Amino acid sequence: MENAAQEEVKEEVNIDGGREIPEAVEYGTQVAPAMFDSTEDQIEMTKQANKILAEKLEAMRKESVMENKQLRVDMDKCLQILKGHDKPTRASQERSIAMRKLQEAIMWLGMDNKALHEQNPYPNSMDPTNAKVEPTADGLKM
Repeated sequence: MENAAQEEVKEEVNIDGGREIPEAVEYGTQVAPAMFDSTEDQIEMTKQANKILAEKLEAMRKESVMENKQLRVDMDKCLQILKGHDKPTRASQERSIAMRKLQEAIMWLGMDNKALHEQNPYPNSMDPTNAKVEPTADGLKM
């Protein structure tokens, strides 16, 4: 009985306007048409899908990097206010800890940019013979 149902389904596979389907893939008791005419079609479709995915991932990466940089700048402004560069402010252990935590947050967002494969803003930092200290990335005053 199942074979008769499979044969009936196989006859109805031709759903794309008369084009002959060269092969069909069997799933349990149903038969579905093959999605591609050849392996080359599969490869081409996969390449196109991968290209689209890579473009979307790159756009997301760039957006994340820009967001991190903006957050770092905004946190640095808060840090400068907390440090009292514009006007004298109250000194306390709590404010000192808050300043340290802002500095750490700025640093961790920089590490996130590194994880996103953003270019190192300190190109000579790995050279032990280099005596030059690069300015802080993103124009931060820290």
